[in-house]
This record gives sequence, structure tokens and C-alpha cells, in this order.
Amino acid sequence: NERSLYGAIFSESFEETTTRAMSTTDITIPHAYGVMWSSDRQEIRTLIDTRMEIDGPSIPYQRSANGQIDLLLGKDFGPRNGDGWIAEHILYKVPLNETQLTILWNYFSNRYGINILEEDRYFQDLSFAYDLAGVGKTNAYDMHLTAKGLAAPIINVFEESLEPDSYLLWAHNNGDNTEWTGPRAKLERVWSFDKTGTVDLVKISVDPQDLPANSVQTGILLSHDFDFADEVTEIQMVEDGDLLSAFVQVEDGQYFTFFAGEDIPLNLSQYGATAARLSPNPGFEGKSTLKLNSPQNEDFSIIIFDQSGKRVSEAFTSATTGLLEYQIDLSNYPAGLYLIQVSSESFKGTYRFVR
Repeated sequence: NERSLYGAIFSESFEETTTRAMSTTDITIPHAYGVMWSSDRQEIRTLIDTRMEIDGPSIPYQRSANGQIDLLLGKDFGPRNGDGWIAEHILYKVPLNETQLTILWNYFSNRYGINILEEDRYFQDLSFAYDLAGVGKTNAYDMHLTAKGLAAPIINVFEESLEPDSYLLWAHNNGDNTEWTGPRAKLERVWSFDKTGTVDLVKISVDPQDLPANSVQTGILLSHDFDFADEVTEIQMVEDGDLLSAFVQVEDGQYFTFFAGEDIPLNLSQYGATAARLSPNPGFEGKSTLKLNSPQNEDFSIIIFDQSGKRVSEAFTSATTGLLEYQIDLSNYPAGLYLIQVSSESFKGTYRFVR
């Protein structure tokens, strides 16, 4: 049976545990094969495309650091294994959760044309088929919040902005990324977003060494126009440790790239800048005042997230009609980017604060 897959894991002393065989319907087209082993759950998973079989160890088993994994494609005994080409081999140190597997299946599907049916989350033009990566959330316990493909950028999504079964995937067109070109001084490499479910605010970061040399500011261009000729949004990237980062409100089917320029806008109205403001910002001592015009008497929640998306502070305050002032104090926290989320029954705004 040349269509079966058999996974075997051996300890240092070659004690054996196995998974049951699985078959594919057509071995002449590409498929993604995998084996996952978990010492915590004491189980082995065999995967073909998006299908999975789970087996427990057949004997008490602990794999040593010098153990080995054999993955046999084809006959499950003797020398008669399947004959084919392996296009790519990926190793992970830990078992992948369901969200991570879904993103991985989309990577294989986008690159090799594997049919993943209902797990497909990326529907952009096939010219944007390079280095697919993604973030997402299957449920409250299963998510993947930070990702980077084989090339820039790094994208982090905040858990609170994700509903269950929400994904944000991106891939690029393999354009040149070694020099700034054209009147906008942008990269020829362009990325495309595909959004499923609810994904609002993300942080896009890049290592400056992954971009051409630049003596001015670095920014992100966003548009639904691949040529960035119409309805273009410019966002300045600011220093974030060894990286450059910016917060972006993403839209499905949006294109983005990096560019070099001067006087690039730092704050956008989409962060609520017309409704409230932080002053000073940046606040290099970690202190700032949030000022907001409240149309009525109401209660506000103020939640602060660090650059990894971790909640560092949460407070509640009441406002009468008129000006609300709230003191932000992050002096005990490290320098970097913070996100301040302000909400009430009638208002919701998200603000970027540079510490």
C-alpha cells in the first residue's frame, strides 16, 4: 500500500512507539505529512494535510535528547517505502496547537497548492504567495499572537482584539527589498493581508537591518491599491528596542510595505486622536495625562498593554459631562511602546503611548 503513512518514534534504547497508518487519495500531488510527540500528554499524532490521528504510547516511554524520529512514507514494514521528493522539512521544539496548525496548513497550501478545504484562510492573488505567516485565535485557550515569516515583518496581535475563529495571514510578492524605489521611496516588496473574523489592532515591527539604509524616518504604507496610488495611509515607525514598530488598524485585502520619508504622521484619527489626547507623548519619564471630552456622566475603564500585548494596568474612573483627565504613570515600567484602551458605554478609543 504505497499510499499509507506510518510514524515511529524511538528512544535512545530503540524502544518503539507508533501511530496508525493513514492513506491519501492521490500520491501524485503534493501533501503535507507530519508527526507530533508530546511528553506531557503522552501521545503521538500523525498528520496528512489537515487530517490527524492520535495514538498513545504502546509502552512506558521517555524520549531522551539523543532520541531519533523515523517518518516512513509508504509500506509500514520492510524496505518498500514510498518514492517521492521532500520539498520542505520543518522541525518544532513543541507540539503545535490548533491555531498554529491552521496557519501552517495555509503556508503549505499557499506555497505548494495543497487542498486544505475548510481550513483555508488565505484567498489573495497567487502572486502574493511568498513567506506566508499569520496570527489567530481558535478559542480562549488556543491562539497564536506573534509571528514572523522568513523575512520581515514581525506582527503581534492583542488577544483582546481577537474573537474566536479569527485569523490574520499575510504573504508578499517577492519584490526587491534591498533599495527604496520610486517617488515614495518605498520597497518593491509588498505584503497582502487576509483577515478572517475580528482582528482589529496589530503591532507591525521590523528589524532596521532587514531594510535598506535610511537617513530619514521609516514608515508603513497601507492601501487597498497595490500601486499605492489611491487612499494611502502613512504611519511612522518608532524605535522599539532593537526594532522599529507601529500600531496599525488592519483591513481585509489591504496591502502594505515600508518606505522612507520625512514628517511621517505618528498618530492617526483611527486611534481616537480626534476624541482624546495624551500629553506629553512621548513621555520619557513614563508619565502623561489622558484628556477626553465626555458627553455625559458615565464610567470609564482604562486598560494599558505593553508591546507584547500583556495587560500591565487596569483602572476604572467616573466622569461628569465635560473634560475627563486621567494621570498615566508607567515610570516603573521599561521604555517602549504601550497601548492605552479607553472605553465606556458611549465611547471606545485606543491610543499609543511612547514611554
